[in-house]
Amino acid sequence: MGMGAFDLMGLGTAVTATVITAIVFALAVLRVPRARHPHLAQVVALVLVSSLVLVTAALWINRATGTVSSWEFLAQGPGELSVQAQDGAPAQRGADGEDRDELAALEAAQSAPATSLQRDPLDDKALTGLRSTTHGQWITVTIPAPGIATTEAMVHLPAGYLQHPQRRYPVIVALSGIPGGPSTFRRSFELGRDMDRAASHGELGEAIVVAPTPYPGTYDTECVDADPSTDPATGPSSQGSDGQYETYLAEVVPDWVRTHLRTVEHPEAWASFGYSAGGWCANMLALRHPDLFASAISLAGYYQPLYASGQQWRPDDDPRYDLPALAAEEAPAVRLWFFYGADDPLPHPSLAQMQQAVRAPTSLTVASTPRGGHTASLWVEVTPAALRWLGSSSPGFAPAPTP
Repeated sequence: MGMGAFDLMGLGTAVTATVITAIVFALAVLRVPRARHPHLAQVVALVLVSSLVLVTAALWINRATGTVSSWEFLAQGPGELSVQAQDGAPAQRGADGEDRDELAALEAAQSAPATSLQRDPLDDKALTGLRSTTHGQWITVTIPAPGIATTEAMVHLPAGYLQHPQRRYPVIVALSGIPGGPSTFRRSFELGRDMDRAASHGELGEAIVVAPTPYPGTYDTECVDADPSTDPATGPSSQGSDGQYETYLAEVVPDWVRTHLRTVEHPEAWASFGYSAGGWCANMLALRHPDLFASAISLAGYYQPLYASGQQWRPDDDPRYDLPALAAEEAPAVRLWFFYGADDPLPHPSLAQMQQAVRAPTSLTVASTPRGGHTASLWVEVTPAALRWLGSSSPGFAPAPTP
């Protein structure tokens, strides 16, 4: 990620900028009043000190948030996106060998009648804040579950959702990293905007986004079901939770979504999407629950859990969450799209294992850029490419035919 002393995100860079700013400020205070042209000197000093303060603040903020990973990324951007499909199931919609029975089942699910609750979303008290509009909109909802500490979620409904009371939509379950939460997909990613734009350009079918809360506060659950024997001091009970987050995300959330929203009840019409730790969650949910998710998009995630110190709910060698081993042994019928910046060290070890393990009918498409590090700005930039892949590879997310 470029974390040397004087790299863009290095401590030395931020400290040096702070020292230079302090020195220039001190010189301005001491020398400007004695200058031959004090008014001109004041203007120059004000501009110089203000600029240095802004640069210094930006360096410290960037160090904390990881928005820009390196001087090279700042000067040249991430570079060209390279995409490589791994051996596995065909990556394109309608490829030879497509299961005709599954496609027929998908079509039946797409045309299934809606319930009265689903037809009248403005009367559904669970959909708080829903407005009568022809545009796409975000709403904040609660998806309750016993033992889950934080049950807030955000839902994005596509344009025209209220105007087509019988139409069903595919679903993207969006999972944030740490720090982050459901609102990240509205504010930083603007995922709803990107999806509406992709749909208007014929790259993706209109879809619903559901962004639940996978972590209580900043506690790193890795979206797993906690081991009951976990130390009470560091385990789920310390967070006011029973720690059954995989169950929550794979059962409770989908059940709530199916009840309150007009969704297509078929795996081809469900995809998981996440970045960093959320990218791991997206991978894990698809590979462990192919009956729910047929596609997963992971932005700089990984394929084996990386628990934060003191926040480990399961043993390191728990085979249930060893995704490369699961792919090699069971080969679930899912499509995986994985992105990383080549200078980001986090994904490399488990990605290499996954590339060796994957076999049909699992498919893995790996995309990368030369630069970018482990930064949200990079993931936001490549999200449209991920959505195009989803629209071209999954029949459930295929764009509507052009009239």
